Amino acid sequence: MSGYVSVNNAETHCKSLNLNGAMHENKFVTNVHLGRITFSRPIADWDSLTSKHTNSSIKKSHCCLKLSCCSKQQWKSYSLYFIKSTFPCIDTLLHYNWRSDFLKDTSVGLAKGVMNIPQGMAYSLLAGLPPVYGLYIGFLSPLFYAIFGRCTQFSMGTFAVVSLLIVGPIEQHSSKVAVSHHNSIINSNSTLVEDIITNKLPLQYSEPRAIVAVTLTFLVGIIQLIIGFCRLGTFTSYLAPSMVSGYTSGAGFHVLSSQISSLFGVKSAKKDQGPGSLFMVYVNLFKNIRDSNLFTLLISVASIAFLMMIKFCAEPLLKRYIDLKIPIPSELILVALGTVISGTLNLHSTKNVSIVGYIASGMPQVTVPYWSIIPDLLPDAILIGFVSTFLSVSLVKLFSLKYRNKVNFNHEILSLGIINTFTSFFSCFVQSGSLSRSMVLAGTKTRTPLSGIFSSVLIVFVLLYLGPYFEATPSCILSAIIVVALKNILTQPKKLPYLWNTYKPDFFLFTVTFLGTLILDVTYGLLVGLISCLIVLTERQRSIKLLELCNISGTELYVHKHYELLTKTQIDQTQSDYLLSSIKAIRVLGSLNFSSAENFTERIYKTINNMMLDEDFNYVNNNVSIHHNTMNDTIQYEYRNHCQLSEVSMNTKDNKNNIYELAKNLDERNGTKSDVNYSLRNSNVVSKSSDILRSEKCNLAHRQTEANRPPLHVDLHDFLMRHGGAKLRRFLLLDISGITHIDPAGAAALTEIQRNLFKNNLYVILCGDPTPFKCLSTCDWNVCPGLKSIYPTLYDAGAVCVKLLCQDESNSRRSLESRINDTNSE
Repeated sequence: MSGYVSVNNAETHCKSLNLNGAMHENKFVTNVHLGRITFSRPIADWDSLTSKHTNSSIKKSHCCLKLSCCSKQQWKSYSLYFIKSTFPCIDTLLHYNWRSDFLKDTSVGLAKGVMNIPQGMAYSLLAGLPPVYGLYIGFLSPLFYAIFGRCTQFSMGTFAVVSLLIVGPIEQHSSKVAVSHHNSIINSNSTLVEDIITNKLPLQYSEPRAIVAVTLTFLVGIIQLIIGFCRLGTFTSYLAPSMVSGYTSGAGFHVLSSQISSLFGVKSAKKDQGPGSLFMVYVNLFKNIRDSNLFTLLISVASIAFLMMIKFCAEPLLKRYIDLKIPIPSELILVALGTVISGTLNLHSTKNVSIVGYIASGMPQVTVPYWSIIPDLLPDAILIGFVSTFLSVSLVKLFSLKYRNKVNFNHEILSLGIINTFTSFFSCFVQSGSLSRSMVLAGTKTRTPLSGIFSSVLIVFVLLYLGPYFEATPSCILSAIIVVALKNILTQPKKLPYLWNTYKPDFFLFTVTFLGTLILDVTYGLLVGLISCLIVLTERQRSIKLLELCNISGTELYVHKHYELLTKTQIDQTQSDYLLSSIKAIRVLGSLNFSSAENFTERIYKTINNMMLDEDFNYVNNNVSIHHNTMNDTIQYEYRNHCQLSEVSMNTKDNKNNIYELAKNLDERNGTKSDVNYSLRNSNVVSKSSDILRSEKCNLAHRQTEANRPPLHVDLHDFLMRHGGAKLRRFLLLDISGITHIDPAGAAALTEIQRNLFKNNLYVILCGDPTPFKCLSTCDWNVCPGLKSIYPTLYDAGAVCVKLLCQDESNSRRSLESRINDTNSE
């Protein structure tokens, strides 16, 4: 399409920078000023652009071919990269600043170890295991993460949600393991019965629940290794953060309810598994409220009040007046005080207060998974593996964005798998990232992951020498520690009003997942969250948005019709109206696929009908007759002038006077009287005179507009309806730059719209980047629009429409029919 596009913006004359470029035989010239943009170039379409600006073919080689042909130096660099990526501690030690990092890591590591002691014991009880297993995790997990981990602020170890998830499989399969081991021991050697009674046997004979936990941990580690090796970490991005918040909040209330029995001393209020188990805890509590232990309840209330006072009153005050770099070890202080008081007063014997009980001293024993129950544990292991992986990766993402750390999430998943697999051979259960401890590490500004080594050293000291001293610790104190640690998780529903006001799909995800987890169970709640995420993603793919655009007079810019950033005065001054009433512009936002094709078709027809309601013209209905019109030379000339968008006066009153004077002069010269009505906002030009000479109108219009050319907005329908002539021509500029994806069904719907509207003399011209269409044209899809029907910008497409409006109807229709035929032939 031959023609030129020129833009001349602004009235700011400052120091300028001239840039000249060539395009289409050196006819593209650009002048860039400070506050002024001027350019002039031929009208371009993608057919002409791609024919002259094609990329050279690039030969691609397979990665195996590169590795087979690389030199020894390259092999050495690849091997070094593999070793450093597998063991990040090597790179950390090479860049370790011993003067500044060592002291900081030592203090932070000891603070983390102090937190791991009470929390490890508490979360081990939550998982239905003896407290010593939590200490084993506190020793091994930070040590392994210091070797394989990369995120400085991430704390690996016990976590309340994961501990709650493994309770069900442990209780379900521990009885089977106990019976099997008991029979095998009795049949093989009856002298071991005495050792069973005195608890002198190793783990594989004395703790069936621990055997199930170890086997489950081994399976979870293998699943995480598979996820990491297969690079499936990207699938975690499909789970929305609001869904994770809703799930963790619901699981937090389940964790809180599981501690009610220990806090009140009511054994009948223990939490079971399954839908509705959360509410049954409180039903059983109120039924047996008279059986609650008063001393246990007093200790629980005092413990919670002590922790709340330290964490939310004392620490903020000290941080305000003192540079408190390490948090107060309130949990350890509480455990120490409770243990001393309980042991001194002998609360377990005199007041029937439940205590922790026997804690084995020494290092963890080497254990082997129980292979026969692996098929039974596999479904639970898959679920727990994905949950723990996603919770940990979410924490790593949070800290990597906040502190701008470059972390490979697949490497982190591999680290999780390695840690869970290795620690399963040392009497540990499933581990994950802890939110509370990670927040503490972030607040203390730890330097490297090597701080976990000092935390492990402290736990080793406790295991070797201080373990038996914690036997008199009341269980309700550990439950109070869990409840206070859940504070940030339990208060997440308070952001629901913010989600409602900002983004309602996130509100939907949070609410549905939270209620599903709360009402059903932790396992079923995760399934509800996954289904809700899929529903939201599917709906986002199906939904498509159409924006009616308008051109800002004097510029090449197209904005939304209801653009509200400008004030009313500025809108009146800029006159942001359509370029022509016969040219409409629509921008498509979203994905055009098989699910959204029908919705897109309905909305495009509805939008066109709404745009034409003021003209009583229906483009979609084939039975509606099309009015016959023509266009005279004066309007053609004004179309050409308006297309160039030169600097014009924006005064509405002056524009009206100029147009009125133009019609008055024409009437005086020809001895006629015309009834002319003008409205710049509605842009109605109505003339009843039919004997005005075209040549004189063009000459007078040319002289008048050279002095002060007004930006006419001509309603072609009303004007040409009074003059009759050829068929009405209308153009729809469809901006496809907002389409993110298109499939064959979407391309077929777009082509069908083109054909239906073309039958009704509404010509669809595409503009934007045709990349989504190129991939389909290579597959020989006949319904794919050809590149000749696409223009790079809305301004190019508008200029083409103006040129077509100024042609004869027959030439215009033949031109567009040839384009449609070319499209079908492609």
